[in-house]
Amino acid sequence: MDPGSPPASPLSALAAAGGVGFGALEAARARTAARCDRARQALAGMPRDADVAVVLLGSWGRGELTSGSDDDVLVVTTGARRPGLRPAMHELAPAFGGPSGAQGTFDDVVTVEELATIGLQEDSNRVLTRRMLVLLESAPLLGADVHRRVLARLLDAYLGGERRDRRPPRFLLNDVVRYWRTVAVDFEAKARAGDDGKWALHPDQVAILNEVFSPTQEQFDHAWAILDAYEQATDVDGRGAVMFGEEMIDEASRKMAVKFVTRGERAGFTRSKS
Repeated sequence: MDPGSPPASPLSALAAAGGVGFGALEAARARTAARCDRARQALAGMPRDADVAVVLLGSWGRGELTSGSDDDVLVVTTGARRPGLRPAMHELAPAFGGPSGAQGTFDDVVTVEELATIGLQEDSNRVLTRRMLVLLESAPLLGADVHRRVLARLLDAYLGGERRDRRPPRFLLNDVVRYWRTVAVDFEAKARAGDDGKWALHPDQVAILNEVFSPTQEQFDHAWAILDAYEQATDVDGRGAVMFGEEMIDEASRKMAVKFVTRGERAGFTRSKS
């Protein structure tokens, strides 16, 4: 690599190492970057307190925006709540045109000490969700330096004590499990209430999911060849296992091949002509 060129993104590095492409994900990265640039331009000249960051969460933070993504935003301060904190939430309106989540988790001002309250009654599901999203799926729109300090404070809240005596990060591990349990319970509650719109896949997301979970054409054709060979071995030759090239295939191989074929057909693959 040219020393003067920017480093490859993790996604680009993975694509290069695996010899595969992630076009839909790369397009989502580019879409997110362009939307962030437009949002920053819309807020150009906006007053911002030195201890405040405007933080984007969810698909914004992952770099996976689709046309159906919510605008999930928090104004995070390393200081205290106070009158006149800038920017106020309503001042961010020119940068965003979409809705945020309907549960009151976003579009709010929060202090880093509120996020760093781990455990006991004040650590509600809303606080947990905000804290985990800031740690796992966040990016600064404004105030990158403050955002770094926020991340450092949250990591210290989780790891400070354990780091000193080399214990595993139990609070952090517990909260990762607790967060995903909260997501699952909320999903089920919405499904029972008939509110399934939030969880429906947007067409833009289908392309991303197909790309991530679909086989390549070569893998699709190979899976079909395994099924042909196994059918010949079991139905015609009366054997339970057979050599296929340099690999032994059996019933487990057949089941795996069926999965590859099914995923490939869902993604629109057809078998290559020999």
